[in-house]
Order: sequence, then C-alpha cells, then structure tokens
Amino acid sequence: MVVGRRTGISRAMFVVTMAMSVVLVSGCSTTGGATDSTPRVPEAAPLFVEPDREAEPERDTARPVPYSNSQQPTSLNIPALDVQGRIQPVGMTDEVTMQVPSDIRVIGWFDRSVVPLAEQGSTVVVGHRDGVDDPEGVFRRLGELSLGDEITVENLSGRGIEYVVSDVRVLDRTAFAAQATKIFATDGPHRLVLMTCGGEYDSSQGGYQANVVVTAKRV
Repeated sequence: MVVGRRTGISRAMFVVTMAMSVVLVSGCSTTGGATDSTPRVPEAAPLFVEPDREAEPERDTARPVPYSNSQQPTSLNIPALDVQGRIQPVGMTDEVTMQVPSDIRVIGWFDRSVVPLAEQGSTVVVGHRDGVDDPEGVFRRLGELSLGDEITVENLSGRGIEYVVSDVRVLDRTAFAAQATKIFATDGPHRLVLMTCGGEYDSSQGGYQANVVVTAKRV
C-alpha cells in the first residue's frame, strides 16, 4: 500500500457493540491497523484488518442471501442528493467485521438489521464516500442532507417505503461506539440508518476520523 494515498476504502476502524457481539464497521481507514484512538475490541475478539485492496484482485464482498424475500431492500433514492443506488445485502466477513460493497456506487444493506417494513428496529445501510481512484462514492454527499429530506427505499416486490430525515450527525470513533447499540438496535421505533465515512482525513491516523450517520423516520 502507498502510505498517505487517499482511498476511502474500508479498513478495520470502528468498534460497534451490538447486543452481545462486537462488530467492526469498516469503511473509513487506510492504514490497515488500529490507532491509539481506535476503540478496542476485547482481547477475546481479535482485531481484524481487511487485506489491502491494492495488493489483491477486486472482489465483491457481499455474500449470497439464500433467504431473500419480497421485503428485502433493493434500491434507495435520495432526491436532494440526486442519489439512485442499487442495494445489495452485506453480512460479516468474520465474527467482528461488517462487510461493505466493493463497488463504491452500490449501497450495502446489513442483513442482520431489519427490513424496511419491520415494525421495530433499524434498517442499516452503508455506502462509500469515495474510492481509490474515484471520489464519487454513492454516499459522498450524505452529510449534506437536511432534516425533512425525503428518502425512498424500494424492496424486492417493487414497493416503495418512504422516509424523512430526522437526524444528521458526524460521530468520531468514541461517539460512534457509544451510539452503536442504538444504531444497530432491533427493537424500539423503526428507523432507517445510513452511514459513510466523514470527518477529517488523516493518513497518519488511518484515514477518515469519523462516520456520517443519518437517521430517517418512515412516513
């Protein structure tokens, strides 16, 4: 890997406590390792670092979902940002690391989160801010959303589920870890959660130093 090269490609960076498990949300670092300010995984769960994408062939990180059904989200539209993105399911690369799509223009639906028609819990989607040679990731402008902006998620049956933005935040590593239980909750009021990289870009500290987290309510 070329030190200091801006990639926006995922590396192990944010630790998310979800129920009884510890999850690394990869998406915003470039050094391939944790830094002193990175929230730590307990010793029983080893830190996972994704392979350098520049050193191996590109591959699709999404796994097949044999339980696909009509409620699974397939596309997302954000008129205010001129975003129309295809959604693919993503799971875990191992016990502690959440996948993201390899294609920076594709959105990942975390398949351990609820579907958009669920009565409770978070539908979690993640997208890239940028890529190795392309600055135009699908969620590059996610942080520009305003309260009340509309989002439509279409499911496999072709039904559109409407949301309006209710919260836009940039969370550093510590704040993200503290909010993780709520972000990934499978109970409580239903919401759509969209995430990408944010904050300052510091190659010496592993890349982007925060996450943009947008929450939207179904209408």
